[in-house]
Amino acid sequence: MNMNNTLLLHIHKQFFQSSFVGKDSAPQGVMIFITILGRCFSVSTYKTINIKAWVLILCFLGLCLSGYGQTFQDHYDKALSKLNRGDFKGSINEFNKAIAIDPDSAVAYYNRGVAKINVKDFHGAIGDYSEAIKLDSTVALMYGNRGAAILELKEYKRAIQDLNKAIGLNPIFDIAFCNRGLAKFNLGNYVGALLDYNQAISINPENGPAFYNRGIISLESHDYIAAISDFDRAIEINPTYAEAYTNRGKSKDHLKDYAGAIADYDRAIKHRERYTLAYFNRGVSRDHQKDFKKAIRDYSKAIKIDPLFVDAYLNRGVSKARSSRHDHKGAIADFSKAIAITPNHALPYNNRGLSKANSGDFLGSLDDYDKAISHDPEYAFAYRNRGKSKIKLNEKSGACADFQKALELGDTDASELLKEHCSSQ
Repeated sequence: MNMNNTLLLHIHKQFFQSSFVGKDSAPQGVMIFITILGRCFSVSTYKTINIKAWVLILCFLGLCLSGYGQTFQDHYDKALSKLNRGDFKGSINEFNKAIAIDPDSAVAYYNRGVAKINVKDFHGAIGDYSEAIKLDSTVALMYGNRGAAILELKEYKRAIQDLNKAIGLNPIFDIAFCNRGLAKFNLGNYVGALLDYNQAISINPENGPAFYNRGIISLESHDYIAAISDFDRAIEINPTYAEAYTNRGKSKDHLKDYAGAIADYDRAIKHRERYTLAYFNRGVSRDHQKDFKKAIRDYSKAIKIDPLFVDAYLNRGVSKARSSRHDHKGAIADFSKAIAITPNHALPYNNRGLSKANSGDFLGSLDDYDKAISHDPEYAFAYRNRGKSKIKLNEKSGACADFQKALELGDTDASELLKEHCSSQ
């Protein structure tokens, strides 16, 4: 049977995420959902290192909060204490009170921005960093953190402007280089991103996310050995780096080291129990081993964590159809669930049509192939599969037209079907 899937790549950034899609030309492939890009500013970095750095900078400038009233100091100290404990909303409340007393405190605006980052109020954080910059435009961390917050909004060119300023003020600001590389990566400038990651590593050989992100570029370039080397280093720096284990597993999967890939997904899950993507990717590697029972179990775990995980339903359906039980009824149920979640995508209709055809429901399969083609008029496999169902329904003329269309769209397997069924036409 021919199950056509797409290859989905999940972009995971330092404290933000997005995604992009690429197609897998192999009709019997399984979907891969992988994590991409390591954060250059982690949440812990924001709430500890950056705050300490600010205190050092203020002391160096001779400001050290001297001259402030006791009430400001009380609120400010409470705000920092809550920030370090992870009480971000409480911290913001105390910073509000401190700023109301002294609206010219750059450090209060800055650290309130840190707290807002942690509650994902990126617009609010950007506003606070901007106020801090108005009060003191000579501090690299202000531009660096504002640029990092802007990255979360996917405004990559604007983020680069701030990160350039941060690097201009502090040429050994490795995290700014790392985040600028991240922005360049998302703009498709892999060469520029690689240069920035290399510079970040040169400045700080313990910058795990820089190794991780550089590994992603190698992974995207199909240099899996180099990718594994960088992921190894990222894991050496941070042995609990779940994303690094996941992408190292993905690299091993590409090298057909499925057992090694599964071992890495196991490690990722050990460090992050509810790591949806690790369960999903482990299911993919088990699919490659044709261990469909365990693959189905992994996709089910991913679905339990995220009941709207469309790709897990799709892959679980494929595994059910390919298993020794040939559970097309179960596969149809999974493909139908995927359709209910994303009704405008061609793939689940094509796969449901295949399972219907394999169950003998050729007429029902035609309806699904029609819908797949309506959503993607250049979906070669849907034309080929529709043609095969038409052959079963003795609609030879329509079948041959579908095979011809599939061939024109690049499905070379359709040529054999044309020779077999349409040579007399």
